Amino acid sequence: MATMKTPGVYILEKNAFPNSVVEVATAVPAFIGYTETAVDGNTSLLNKPWRITSMAEFHTFFGFAPTPRFTINNQGTGNTGKDDPVKAKLKEQVNEKLKTLTPPLTENAISEVINTEKEALLTALTAKETTGMQARIKKDVENAATAIEKEIVAGLEKELKEKLKKEALASLTEKETTAANVAEAVAAAITTEEADVTTVTKLATEEIISQIKEEIIQEILSAAAPDESGNEEAKDGNGTAPAKANEKSEEENLPVASSSFKIPVSTKETYTITPCTPFYTLYYHMLLFYANGGGPCYIVSVGDYNTKPDSQAITDALGLLVKEQEPTLIVVPEAINFGQDECANIQTAMLGHCGQVMQNRFAILDIWNGIDLSHQSKSVKEFREKIGSNHLAYCASYFPWLNTSIITDKYLSMDNLDWDIFNLAKDAATNWPDAIKSVITEYGDKM
Repeated sequence: MATMKTPGVYILEKNAFPNSVVEVATAVPAFIGYTETAVDGNTSLLNKPWRITSMAEFHTFFGFAPTPRFTINNQGTGNTGKDDPVKAKLKEQVNEKLKTLTPPLTENAISEVINTEKEALLTALTAKETTGMQARIKKDVENAATAIEKEIVAGLEKELKEKLKKEALASLTEKETTAANVAEAVAAAITTEEADVTTVTKLATEEIISQIKEEIIQEILSAAAPDESGNEEAKDGNGTAPAKANEKSEEENLPVASSSFKIPVSTKETYTITPCTPFYTLYYHMLLFYANGGGPCYIVSVGDYNTKPDSQAITDALGLLVKEQEPTLIVVPEAINFGQDECANIQTAMLGHCGQVMQNRFAILDIWNGIDLSHQSKSVKEFREKIGSNHLAYCASYFPWLNTSIITDKYLSMDNLDWDIFNLAKDAATNWPDAIKSVITEYGDKM
């Protein structure tokens, strides 16, 4: 109490009550997701809300980032590019299987082989992968199977035409090469090989058979026509013009389906390195949070990077935050890495937690597939339909996604290549450009 230096009447007030207005944090987020570790010394922090105030504390309790994964893809030029590793592996398996079948091959037999080998390869590649990566691999395998089936059918049709053409030319050895004689010879060849024509052509209709006939006739007549110098082109003993020295033999370009098959030879290649679809991205969101002035927050780790992602584990973690009074924001950055329906289920649960259970929290949501700006109206519409209409006052959604520079090239090396898939090309390393052939072998041996 102050010293009284002059006579008078003084009033002394006592602090009987605390201040009527108390300052509290209004933006304390709680992040739910997967981390490298979740320990405090010897105590597990798995499925336990844990308060941190800096990225250094996150490193201490929850570890660091997952290893970024990339794969090498072949873009090719038209039909001249080499097969990507997945297609090359599937083609190899299909080839081996087709060699055991008795010709002529039917389309049903070809489809059955491709489907069987496709499922076997898909199972092998996705056994240890996350949901997001499994979807990407499945798409690659499906595309490869479709492309291979087209190659096979086209190859069989090409072989058939060459066979019919050869037979027609053989019957013309003592006849003049006129349109009428050629048409008669081709028709006779088609009748003789009727079984093969019916088996190989997709639809053994008169229209398709007539088309094949016309194509062969035109090829024979064109080959028999005199060149510009007035001389007929020389023909071999079978009546066909020999291949020029700088031309590849037809056999080099035959697709799958017969004993004479060889993988098409490529002359031009374009390769790109693309990131695999990541799932465990919480660490990068935390980097952005603290790089932009983040402060105290809560982390709920539901598993490590070896844990198979489970949307139910995420929604269950919301219940763990009920007894925590400080968090005001709920954030699940990895929700969009699940499938669309699972993502919607997680976001609906977040709305229920904020608007029904707690009624004092706010959910931050991302729009699934928000990176696809070419279909942004569709993405937004589906997002609104799937999260429903309940508790929308307790959330905000962000769109579109933003590109960031959290990971720079100094953190990347050959060790970041997705060897689980890329090793499929190692056995066929001689088919890859010299620039990466030695790298495949060197680093593949280390993995």
